[in-house]
Amino acid sequence: MDCFEGRRNALLKELNALPGEGALYGFLMRQGEQLPPFAEEWKTEACLLRGCQYRVWLRLSLKDGLLRIDADSDSRISRGLMALWVRLFSGLTPGEALAADTDFFRQGVFGKWLIPSRANALGNMASRIKLGALRLRQEARSGNGVSVSPFSQPGPLPEFPEQGPLQRMEAVGDSCHDGCRQEKNSSNRV
Repeated sequence: MDCFEGRRNALLKELNALPGEGALYGFLMRQGEQLPPFAEEWKTEACLLRGCQYRVWLRLSLKDGLLRIDADSDSRISRGLMALWVRLFSGLTPGEALAADTDFFRQGVFGKWLIPSRANALGNMASRIKLGALRLRQEARSGNGVSVSPFSQPGPLPEFPEQGPLQRMEAVGDSCHDGCRQEKNSSNRV
């Protein structure tokens, strides 16, 4: 069965087989190279994840009720981190994405070898994907639109039980670094 847990377990097996920190960064760069090209017209403010050192773009859409995630970054490591989430979430329903346990990266290889800002960015990426999945699910239920960036829909989030932390994160403009917020006149680099 192709589910989040199966994908997660396969990825963890690959990660746990890595011999050291250098191998992890090489693995991430290879993962990033496998991402499909990200269209230049998608590199908009609406698709930009804010608040970190490098720029990361994220675009979510639904096709036949399943998530399609496109991502890119101007950093090879950030691109590799996004590639892991694309690998884990693409092809799931929005509900499956919302139910997925994404805290597993804080343990094991990533917990040992990723610097804290990269580990925080990894968590922020997952939260933004979940936020986008929540919005897509709402749009699908209301019959409007089939694609969204995590930031493109103004106004309050729909009333679903899983919205709490995601809505709070969006409301305060949380960055990829825990406790940091983007300054109004920042350079928009992730």
